[in-house]
Amino acid sequence: MPEALHDPALARGRISACSEPHLTRGWAPRPGTCGYDEHRLVGPDEGAPGALRLLVVGDSVAAQDLWIRALADHLAELGGQPVAAWNAGVEGYHPCQTDQALAEALPVVAPDFVLVQLCHNDLHGTGTLVPLGEGRVRYFVGEQAMDLPAWTFRSRLLTLGSLVAGSRLVARTTGRAAEEALDATARCLRATARRLQEADVPGAVALFPVLRSDADAGAGLGRAREEEETLRTLLGSVELPLVDLRPTLEAHAAETTFAAPPTDLVHPSKEGQRVFGEALAEGVARELRLGAWPPDEVEGSP
Repeated sequence: MPEALHDPALARGRISACSEPHLTRGWAPRPGTCGYDEHRLVGPDEGAPGALRLLVVGDSVAAQDLWIRALADHLAELGGQPVAAWNAGVEGYHPCQTDQALAEALPVVAPDFVLVQLCHNDLHGTGTLVPLGEGRVRYFVGEQAMDLPAWTFRSRLLTLGSLVAGSRLVARTTGRAAEEALDATARCLRATARRLQEADVPGAVALFPVLRSDADAGAGLGRAREEEETLRTLLGSVELPLVDLRPTLEAHAAETTFAAPPTDLVHPSKEGQRVFGEALAEGVARELRLGAWPPDEVEGSP
């Protein structure tokens, strides 16, 4: 039995190969695997004196990493100084897990700016399993958990069935309705905002949009767009600036294929990552008032 099992829909090889059980997050990157350092971070290739230190936290979209490198490169151009970026993104993370990752990374990186990556599926808890020993595993859904017999997870079919049944059972036994799931997401995002305020570190939320807008994307598209709008509304009550990437998607949709594969509504293609990374660099430059951004700003203006 693997050290940690997780929602099969989120399994992309890296999770099982690169993760281990974690007391406060459910699971976390295993140091020394898949590019993660001893602090469970993917850091810059090398440091540069005077570099602006950027920390990114989030889920599997952040774990793609290419857009973070594009962000750092373009931000260096805009600000006229080197940028060192650390990536604390982990596949499948909910904002509550992301907040725990941030708490661990802040004293290690000592960032000048923190970017919190979100997308529409962050409204829901993610299913993850942690072995307990003696033939039992603990199944987490968001902030709720229940114990199950390990034998039900010895095959892919039984694992999938157990996760589906477990999700429903957790919902029934804890009364975790959709409103409560939304409350948990809001609570953890506000905790992240407070954490940054207490550390005196500026930050912003990067909201990645649903990547398709046509009927070919499947039946889940309408629900995904509704979740994106719900999350956008929720972020209005969180004391962090919002860099919303939907306008970027719509402005570049004609010449850029953002979804790869086409059925993936969440993870941008390599070209999509480049476009999003550059747009985020402009948003971060705005927040930090780097260089001459925005370009038409009068020097010395408030």
